[in-house]
Amino acid sequence: MKFSELIGKKLKDPEIIELLEQNEIEVVYDFDRHFENMDDVYWASCEVGGFQLRFNKEQILDTVFLYLSAHDGFSPIQHSMIDVKTFENFDNAESYYKENAMDYIASPGEPGSDMFKWWIKVQLGNIKIHHQFEQEKTIRVTLFSNDA
Repeated sequence: MKFSELIGKKLKDPEIIELLEQNEIEVVYDFDRHFENMDDVYWASCEVGGFQLRFNKEQILDTVFLYLSAHDGFSPIQHSMIDVKTFENFDNAESYYKENAMDYIASPGEPGSDMFKWWIKVQLGNIKIHHQFEQEKTIRVTLFSNDA
């Protein structure tokens, strides 16, 4: 599955519909019920498949969460379904981005703090890729549009 190519597609796009139907995923409308001036969004979660989709108020896919390890009730996604580079840990990701002269942003924090080597983010074409780490291993990769 090329999740990165789905970013920017509408909820009713044939590729999105096929993904939802193949995985028997229901779409949940999450509206601003408490009048907090939050945009309404739509969620499509596949806990067994290890991924979650977020559509913005215009029903355009703007964020994809890929769970590389069991976390938040999601099973690990099959690595063959991931179409972006993944890394074993923060150091591997940072080395790769440095070696390839790619601009990246990393979590702030001093050694020993919870924020130290917690995430790293890079822009690749029309998407941003956010790698999140826990106990020195990747737990989730998030793909999102530039306007998400």
